[in-house]
Amino acid sequence: MKIKYFIIGLVLGIFMVGFVSAGCTLTFDKPSGTNYSQLETVTATMSCSEVNEKNNAYTINWTNGSGDNIHYDAGITPNAVDENFFETFTIPADYVSVNGTNLSASMNGSNLEGFDITNISAAGTNDLIIQEITTTTQILIGKAAGIHFELVDENTKKINNAKCIVEIRDSNLKPIIISDPIITIAGEGGFSTSQITSTFFNEGQDYSFKIHCSCGIANTSLTCFDEDGIEVVNSDGIATFPFSINTWFETNTLTDKSLYEMKEEIFICGNVTNVNFSSRIPLHIYSQIRCSKGVDNSNDLDRILIAFSSHTEPQMRGISTNTTQMHCEKFIIPELKYLMGRNSECYASTNTWVLDS
Repeated sequence: MKIKYFIIGLVLGIFMVGFVSAGCTLTFDKPSGTNYSQLETVTATMSCSEVNEKNNAYTINWTNGSGDNIHYDAGITPNAVDENFFETFTIPADYVSVNGTNLSASMNGSNLEGFDITNISAAGTNDLIIQEITTTTQILIGKAAGIHFELVDENTKKINNAKCIVEIRDSNLKPIIISDPIITIAGEGGFSTSQITSTFFNEGQDYSFKIHCSCGIANTSLTCFDEDGIEVVNSDGIATFPFSINTWFETNTLTDKSLYEMKEEIFICGNVTNVNFSSRIPLHIYSQIRCSKGVDNSNDLDRILIAFSSHTEPQMRGISTNTTQMHCEKFIIPELKYLMGRNSECYASTNTWVLDS
């Protein structure tokens, strides 16, 4: 009896056949018919619903009313259907005089499409502009994440005493975390989470901050003031700003060959790369092999566990910054009745997770 080992990603790749579909959308974060003001950040939210649209390279072309390209973004669609991903464009202060009153964005790529258009105008007397948005450089599970912003009025005067709320929203735009009221001081506001946890967040996935600021009724505690001490009342501003959960490290599972006999030795190796963090990472590593019960089929959900790390605890390892290391374990393929008399398609996996330093 022979066991065939394949990396799962390669097996799935064999069965993927491209075809044209229309499963992608692109929409701006403000409702249709609502103008953006100069200096605001426009967030384009994309989503694709077809399997062949996963993991595809895309480009976003931002154009003015004359069809001139004024900004360009590129990326890879998520490894899941119906999952939102984002790109942003900050409108220059002189946009209308240079580019006119229209702004559009279009998504392009193999089997990809999506389009939205909006009007750009100068800010009105009841508009608050949320600008100069920055977030934590690397947002990691187990660490804090923060956002900082500046609030100005239509005259770009910094606004004091505005009441702001920050939401962290998931890929379905549903709130996960909501801040307490934030009061702007010298036109600045910010919010930080105590910790990004694996309960609500996944590595490599896009999320977003939604900021909502307002100034209320005159001569009350809800009144705002600009930097010159002039009252600002009955004004409102909203902005959306995306972020991604960075990965602590990347792991690729490898074996020493792809075809094995029962009772043979097999080496399962986790090739671990510390790519996105600035210090040494302590981690646990655990390996296993599962084999398909039926005819060779990468989609078979009925698989048996035939070999796994036998340690009481997973192996503890460490990997330094900008380093790639191979962590291997040797197994003997068991002579199981489950495997006898036919080939079986089997899958090796390496589970790795970060430890608290």
